[in-house]
Amino acid sequence: AGGGMKRLIIYDLDGTLADTSQELVLANAYVLSQLAASPGHADAETAEAWLATYYAHHAYEHSRLYPGARALLGYFHGRTQAILTERPNPFARELMEVLGILGDVADLIAGDSPYPGKPHPASALALMARAGVTPAEALLIGDRAIDVETGRRAGICTVAVAHDRAMASALRASGPDVLAEDLPHLLALAKRHGW
Repeated sequence: AGGGMKRLIIYDLDGTLADTSQELVLANAYVLSQLAASPGHADAETAEAWLATYYAHHAYEHSRLYPGARALLGYFHGRTQAILTERPNPFARELMEVLGILGDVADLIAGDSPYPGKPHPASALALMARAGVTPAEALLIGDRAIDVETGRRAGICTVAVAHDRAMASALRASGPDVLAEDLPHLLALAKRHGW
């Protein structure tokens, strides 16, 4: 499963490194409540402004790194670590700052980038080009089938992280190169494979 040292590690953010499920529910609920209060004002720009208002007041207080995330980032220290997320900026960068991982990450492609969204491989290919690595030297880590598909289309060894959820079997069905139970398990696998 893609042995050899990796020079580029691409992580998905929400659901992979960061547990943001509660925050996303609350943020969406806030936007929906604003929508109900002022129907007819529902364009993407307004929704984004409401999101900004929500985050300004709640500052990602329900978001945290998954156990083992910091150890994993530490293990890959010295390689190029990148985030590939559907969360747009400035929210992606703000979340990374709050979680204290901005300094670990050398590159970021967020949801508002000019690249087509996952599972289109353009963003992953751009990260590889910017880091000057071949697909064999890259690793893509995500928590959903769409991440696995992105990695597959880009020709990258792909790791799916289940976080001990019931989704493990569905994730396995998506055909990742490696399925990890959680981030500590992924770290053990990385050491075993010599990534």
